[in-house]
Amino acid sequence: MQEERFRAELERIDAAFTRLDNLLSSVVTISEKYVECNRSVALQKKAVYRVNEDRSRLANQLECEQVRANCLKETNRAVAKRLLRAMESIRAILGG
Repeated sequence: MQEERFRAELERIDAAFTRLDNLLSSVVTISEKYVECNRSVALQKKAVYRVNEDRSRLANQLECEQVRANCLKETNRAVAKRLLRAMESIRAILGG
């Protein structure tokens, strides 16, 4: 009778160890997933940082090109005015 109780206790202890082992395996799996998730978040943050750097750089380049385009536009106007004056001077000379 006592031997049966002893065996029953051993079986319960074995079952408890099995449950504990399963729980520990679950904890390890969850921990690995957590670490991987954190890596993924870190990689995404780095990607967002790079995109923001690129956007900033491109915005700066665009601003420089707009300044350059405005400068060329003004130069073009000035050249057009000079050409118009030169043509008017030539017409005046030829016509007069």
